[in-house]
Amino acid sequence: MGSEAAAYKTPPKQKINASKRLLETPPGSSPCRKSVRVNSAKASRKSLFASTAEQSQQTLKECIDSNLNIDDLPNNGTLQVKVVIVDGTGKPTTRIPQEEESKQIVRQLCNKNWQATANTILKHKELKKEVVTALKKNVSEEVASYTKSESILLLNEPDEIASISNTIFLEELRIFCPVFYEFLMGSSGQEDQEMMKAGINKNGVAIAAATLCRVRNPKASALHYRISTVLWHSGTKEEDLVRLNRLGVCMSPDSMIRVQRKMGEQLEGKVKLWKRAIEENKAAVLLCEEIEKKQIPAPNFHDMQIAMNVDLAEETLKNYDNFTHEGFRLLTNTMDTARETLGDASYTEECLGVASKELRNTALPLYR
Repeated sequence: MGSEAAAYKTPPKQKINASKRLLETPPGSSPCRKSVRVNSAKASRKSLFASTAEQSQQTLKECIDSNLNIDDLPNNGTLQVKVVIVDGTGKPTTRIPQEEESKQIVRQLCNKNWQATANTILKHKELKKEVVTALKKNVSEEVASYTKSESILLLNEPDEIASISNTIFLEELRIFCPVFYEFLMGSSGQEDQEMMKAGINKNGVAIAAATLCRVRNPKASALHYRISTVLWHSGTKEEDLVRLNRLGVCMSPDSMIRVQRKMGEQLEGKVKLWKRAIEENKAAVLLCEEIEKKQIPAPNFHDMQIAMNVDLAEETLKNYDNFTHEGFRLLTNTMDTARETLGDASYTEECLGVASKELRNTALPLYR
C-alpha cells in the first residue's frame, strides 16, 4: 500500500510566471516569437521596374537582331548594303541605300579606304554639291582670318614692302590656309617640291594668290605695292597705270605717289644720318688739330722730352674756332678710349696723337 500510494502521489507543481501566456506548443518547437519579414510596396515597385526594364532591353535586342537580318535584301549579283542605326535610346533604324555611289561609300568607309571614299564622294551627284559648299565655306574662313591677322600682305612701310618674299608668302599660305593652298597647287599643276624652287611658276602662283587675298581685303596689298613701285620707276605712263589698276595688277597712281613720298622721307632720313656721321668726324679732326697748335708747342731739339697734359675742358675749348658740340663729344669719347689703352691717368699729348690717328682712319659711311 505504501508503495502504491507513493506511485500515485501527485507531482509537485512548478512555478509559472504569471506574466507569460501558457501556449501549447508541439514537441521540438520553441515558444519564442518568430520575426516575420513583410515585403514593402517600395521593394515591390523596384522589382517590377527591374523586370520591366529587362523586358524592354530584351525587346530592343530582339528588334535589332531582326533588323540585322539580311534575308530581305535582293540577291541579284550586285552590291547590297544594309545599315542599322541605333540611337541613344537604343531604338534601331534601318536604311537600305539604293544609289550605287552610296553603297560604295558605305563599304569604303567600313573598310577605312579613305582615298577611294573621297573619290566616290566627288562622283556622287547629290553629295558632291554639299561637299563643294562645305569646302567653299572653309576656304572663305581661312582667307578671311589670314587677311585680318599678321599677314605679310598687310605690310605698308617702304622698307617692309621692299623686303617681301614670295617664298615666305606661299609658306604662310601653306600654314594658315592649307585648303586654299592645296587649291592653288592643284589649279597650277605644281607640287610642293617645285614651289620650293624660285622661278616664274612660284611668282605666278604668288601673284594669283595675292590678288585673290586683295579682293577679300583691299588692305592686303603689299605685293601689289611692290609691283607698282617697279612700274613707277620704269617710267610707265599714268594712263597705263590706271588700266593696270583696273585689271587688278597694281595700285592706283595716287596710292603709288603716297608710297613714293614715304620712301623719299625715309631716304632723306638715311642721308641725314650719313651726313651727321661725316660732319661729326670732320669737326672732331679739326678740333684735334687746333688743340695741337694751341696747347702743344713745337718741339725743340735741345728741349727735354716731357709729357705734356692737354686741357679738354669744355669752357676752354668753347673759344676755339672749330668747336662744335658734336665734334667735342666725339673727340672726348675717342680720347677716353685712348687714355684707357695707354694706361694714362690724364689726357696727355700721346693720347691726343692716338685719338687724332683713330679719327682720321675711321671708315665713314658711304652714300649709295
